[in-house]
Amino acid sequence: SLRAFHLMVDLGIWSRYENLWLHRYKVNTSFRPELIEAAESILTTPWEPEPWRKDLTRTTTFSIDDAWTRDIDDALSCQPRIDGGWDIGIHIADPSARIEDDSLLDLEARARGTSIYLPTGTIPMLPRGLSEDTLSLNQGQLRPAMSTLVQIDRDLNVVDVEVVPSIISVKHRLDYDQVDAILDGELRSPLESILQDLSFLASEFFHQRLNEGAMDFNIPDPKIQVEIDGHQQPEVSVQVLDMQSPARTLVSEIMILASSHMARFCYRNRIPVIYRSQEAPDGGLFDKEILSFPEGLPRTFAMLRRMRSGNITTYPEPHFGLGLPMYVQATSPIRRYSDIICQRQVKAFLTDQELPYDAETILQIAATVENTSREASRIERETRRYWTLYYLATRQGESLDAMILDWRDSSTAFVFIEEVAFRHRCSFRHHVPIGETVQVVIERSDPRSD
Repeated sequence: SLRAFHLMVDLGIWSRYENLWLHRYKVNTSFRPELIEAAESILTTPWEPEPWRKDLTRTTTFSIDDAWTRDIDDALSCQPRIDGGWDIGIHIADPSARIEDDSLLDLEARARGTSIYLPTGTIPMLPRGLSEDTLSLNQGQLRPAMSTLVQIDRDLNVVDVEVVPSIISVKHRLDYDQVDAILDGELRSPLESILQDLSFLASEFFHQRLNEGAMDFNIPDPKIQVEIDGHQQPEVSVQVLDMQSPARTLVSEIMILASSHMARFCYRNRIPVIYRSQEAPDGGLFDKEILSFPEGLPRTFAMLRRMRSGNITTYPEPHFGLGLPMYVQATSPIRRYSDIICQRQVKAFLTDQELPYDAETILQIAATVENTSREASRIERETRRYWTLYYLATRQGESLDAMILDWRDSSTAFVFIEEVAFRHRCSFRHHVPIGETVQVVIERSDPRSD
């Protein structure tokens, strides 16, 4: 296969750094002319807010994303109540306001299933003019949204939830680093008090889920960025993200809150949607074998090997990993087609229209979308692996810190290379206890041969 690859490179058809996973799964990296034309029609047609939308444009809403994010599909608001509680708003972009069911763009999004995020750039589910502009919750722009408004009392009980189609205008765009700095007192912001309240609430919600049996898997995540400029060698940078920083915890917990209450709303009103569930692992997660691993990454990876795959169904079942009785995904409709399905169903119910999908149709669409989404996940995973190996090749001969995760046999262990958050096999002459940090030397790394 490498001989064929080198032939294609020699013929000038492929780059030396061609992503073969995109070819394997026949991913379209661009959009056909008729799709660009359909997107252009939406871009040049002003949006007229429907009369049944709740006007939330005077609400102080703000987005929190990575600094490099261009497709912003969620925003937050938080207002203290006189009685000591809070009114939280989770505002999700509403692409279905501009993209009709079964239209050319809708069918294309359904076929793609999801956006694909690669170190070399994003392959969006929808044309960039839509996903990064007209549909994105960009600062200062009037946008259609679906808002989940949650009332919390002073004892942290949810006392009321309202789901409404809305009109919003994001007042502030923040990134995770900025929010962490604000929460640490290193950066001044007019949102400081609001962010402190949300961070407190998110931490409480997180611990409530842990008490209900949720799993806490804190694994560092590598953000790999690749710049390829003509015939120059690619420039690869790796940043290891703390997925449980205060800012990331704030956003993830509030999104989980919104998704869990959206699931309850759909179940209570008998709206067919795609529920996500996960069964408990056979034998549990805290037997003698698991507890023999040191706390931290070694035990986390041992527990992950026990976890069962998630399921999709049109009837709610518990989600073991999240510690929730029911759960839907409904917070990323610009990036995931299944979220658009949920959004359309709820919006039709709220506006007394006929539901666009019955349970059977939803399962048929979900089966296709899930398959393409699994393929997209593999493309993302394998592409990150390729560029990690490429990066390690530039560090040949250097020593890097790594933690022993587990022993495969008497001379081979799995290690976690901390600088790139990468798990790999390594040969040892002597036994080293699991959990110890060692120095590993990069002898050779060939990304093309894996």
